[in-house]
Amino acid sequence: MRRKQLSSQEKKQVLQQRPFCFICGEPIAECDPSELHFDHIRALDADGTNELTNYAAVHKAAPCHAGKGTKSLENYKEDLRLEQEFSSLGWFTDVSRKLNPTGEKMKFRIDRESREIIFGDGDKAKLYECSNTKLWYFYHLVPRKYLESDVEVQPRGLEQKRLRNLAFSLRHNFQLSPTVCRLVTAEGKIKVFDGQHKATAQAIGNQNDTVDCKVFIDPSLEMVRRVVVEGHGLLRQQEFKTSDLYKKLRANYLVQLEVWQASHPGSSIREIDLPQALGKTKEEVIRDIIAWIVESIYEEVNSEITSFVSKERRPGDKPLTYEMLDWWIKLLIKKPLAEEPMESEENLREEERENIIRLFNFITQAYLQGKWIPNNPESTEHKKARKLFFRASFREWTKLLNVAIRTILFIPPEDPIFYRRVSPENWQKIETIIDRLATHPVWMDPNPQVEATLKSNIQKSVKTLFNSYGFNFSFLMGATP
Repeated sequence: MRRKQLSSQEKKQVLQQRPFCFICGEPIAECDPSELHFDHIRALDADGTNELTNYAAVHKAAPCHAGKGTKSLENYKEDLRLEQEFSSLGWFTDVSRKLNPTGEKMKFRIDRESREIIFGDGDKAKLYECSNTKLWYFYHLVPRKYLESDVEVQPRGLEQKRLRNLAFSLRHNFQLSPTVCRLVTAEGKIKVFDGQHKATAQAIGNQNDTVDCKVFIDPSLEMVRRVVVEGHGLLRQQEFKTSDLYKKLRANYLVQLEVWQASHPGSSIREIDLPQALGKTKEEVIRDIIAWIVESIYEEVNSEITSFVSKERRPGDKPLTYEMLDWWIKLLIKKPLAEEPMESEENLREEERENIIRLFNFITQAYLQGKWIPNNPESTEHKKARKLFFRASFREWTKLLNVAIRTILFIPPEDPIFYRRVSPENWQKIETIIDRLATHPVWMDPNPQVEATLKSNIQKSVKTLFNSYGFNFSFLMGATP
């Protein structure tokens, strides 16, 4: 069906039946016609019609019409509603408070003989017993107000884009798996530890009164933590984003450390003592510490590079993925377990973290801020930034930069780069090298073969290209005072 062009008389009829902007709701009867746009409420390809009842007027200015693009008014208005609803929800804890501001607890009674759980409103659910763990569990459409955030297990925040996509999808499709929770009977609370995005999309986005849940009764906290970490780690059926796995590892590490400190008041512990204190292997503790450093750098409010990092597996319109940043941080930090007490001035983990953030801020200011312009991909600055941050290109120049920093700080290859205090004079030298790196002609060479090689992500080919262009350690060090 072709789109209909409304006549002046038909526009007047539309205004008579809807004398307000369909998007913002403001009256528009007195508006100049040149300030209005008339459009379908429901799109023609979504069973909309050209009848006047399917038309509405909106302000041409943003955000009413100027921001809607090719969406129908119906979908655009819903997009804005969801954006407003979800914008204040950083964590599932925010969802819980919004749905249950008074903290009302769920009433229930467990009858193990009849294998039922009976709720205060008279609803019942059948109880099942896990053949492996002997845990009891049930499936139920849980009233949304009784769902709480399992902050002791699930440290991940809510992703706005994912919430919006799930809300729209679940209006037309069935939910693949239920939200998974644990019922803590002593507290009378159902705590969500997996599927919080689905629960939020259904309860807030789609305004459903209930959420489809699978609920385990009083599992041990340690078991739930282990299941969540392993299920999204080595046992995952599909690759799990590094950023989210790191959040879980970091949360587990900090919680276990707090437990140890509570049982050893006034005592200080060293990283080298953590395996025995926490009942973990050395490799597990190293992994937890790396996760804590990586995630704390990413969450640091002063870390300017994070706005240029995609948490998806592909960069999208960002120059970096989380995995690329993670790879570089691992090259910079002290991996062996430190022997200095964690709370002592000799332990330099915090200095290490701050040094890495400072380095990344220099990189961001020199290569990305005002230069990474994805909506203008043909700009000279964006093309240069794009070449710098192709994956193999990024890995090669960061390795060169690491060697240059080691030389400036007189650090042998076996020692960590930033587990130390760095003087202002040495920071000035490092910044000079960072500036020099971006001036090399290879980044601005219009030869399409150069970009093709950098884009190929073949490490050996990129290294050969750099060598042929004289982009090497000697070039970088030529700028040092």
